[in-house]
Amino acid sequence: MPSAGSFNTYNETDLWESLGRGDKEAFEILYRHYFKLLVNYGSRLTTDPFLLEDAIQDLFTNLWRRKVQLASIEEPKFYLLRALRNQLSRNTRNNVVDEAEDIDDFLDYLVSLSDEQQTVEQETILDRTRQIQAAISRLPPGSRKPSISVFTTG
Repeated sequence: MPSAGSFNTYNETDLWESLGRGDKEAFEILYRHYFKLLVNYGSRLTTDPFLLEDAIQDLFTNLWRRKVQLASIEEPKFYLLRALRNQLSRNTRNNVVDEAEDIDDFLDYLVSLSDEQQTVEQETILDRTRQIQAAISRLPPGSRKPSISVFTTG
């Protein structure tokens, strides 16, 4: 096949068959031709531009990996549109799993904060107890017993 030109220069079926034989130029021409169409179509399926970009890249990566199996596809345009819809669905499921892992990390973080907060609270209680004991020890001996009973019985 000649150097990568415009899509209109070639027959779509010939490009698709060339892709099936591993022709990188055919792959590039198909990518350049269908990219904008896939972006427009995909933007109706998701509002997340990063998810869409990843899905299109994954779609073409998978297309290249399975190029030998593509020869039997008669309508490449519709195949790519359906494949993008499926890829977006897979990527969305994967994002949910990734977000769930992020949530688990966040919950672990909250638990660690809770542990830290308990430690701080225990240290604060211990510090106050020491301050109260020091204040009681400065009282005259007759005043200590009523003060101790007030602090120990609540």
